[in-house]
Amino acid sequence: MGYVLVLLVALLSKGFFNSKLCKGEFGFFKTYFIFGGIGSFSIMIVGIIIFGPSALSNDHGTGLVGVRSVGRLIMFLLGVYLSGIGLAIYRIKKKGGLNPLMELYIWLLVIMFILLLPSTIVMAPVHCVVYAIALYALYKLRWNEVFIERVPV
Repeated sequence: MGYVLVLLVALLSKGFFNSKLCKGEFGFFKTYFIFGGIGSFSIMIVGIIIFGPSALSNDHGTGLVGVRSVGRLIMFLLGVYLSGIGLAIYRIKKKGGLNPLMELYIWLLVIMFILLLPSTIVMAPVHCVVYAIALYALYKLRWNEVFIERVPV
């Protein structure tokens, strides 16, 4: 079931990364705190509620394998989602009009989002490989070699 979800995320990735949210059209507060904070928390809770019981019921040992598998899936989903939030925050910064302290804060956030990606790859390598292969296939076969469309700055 987890790999089907990974393929579904790959199929929906182009729409997500080209959405109004990832284009940075909502402003910093709404993007970072509402979509970033509440959205991430929602992904974790929904992932635990949906996938947790089935993973634990299929694990006939201590439950550690089930918890790890759900944790990997949630980490993967958060990695993809927070990549979009990081892209949105970067685009908000590129629009300009921010004071220097806010620009420094946004740069630190972007660096943190970039550091999230290797940890996602380490924690859920198989999910990331399946996602990358699916994205590449969709990129070549369905999306005509266009993933993120140009945004005028």
